[in-house]
Amino acid sequence: MLLLSAGVADARPWSWLGVRIRDLSEQEMDDLATKHGIREGFGVVIVDVMEGTPAARAGIKSGDIIVAFDDRPVTETRALQRMIASGPVERDARLTV
Repeated sequence: MLLLSAGVADARPWSWLGVRIRDLSEQEMDDLATKHGIREGFGVVIVDVMEGTPAARAGIKSGDIIVAFDDRPVTETRALQRMIASGPVERDARLTV
């Protein structure tokens, strides 16, 4: 569980985790499907976690793979970004890693 923080630009707050992410490669999807029984096409890879951010405080690490956000499947980076941005700021969210 982590608390999403607000960023500020033009006085309009938005939610953010404080990570850089990328989509899984075809090979990574195949490997995960075989190893963990995860359906192909799910998950994004954490590339970097910024210090002092909600993700860092929640213990998210580079190399982690997020497969769900608030129990909704994460299929690609854009989907995760939309899920984060669509919710209110300063709230708890559940990540499945």
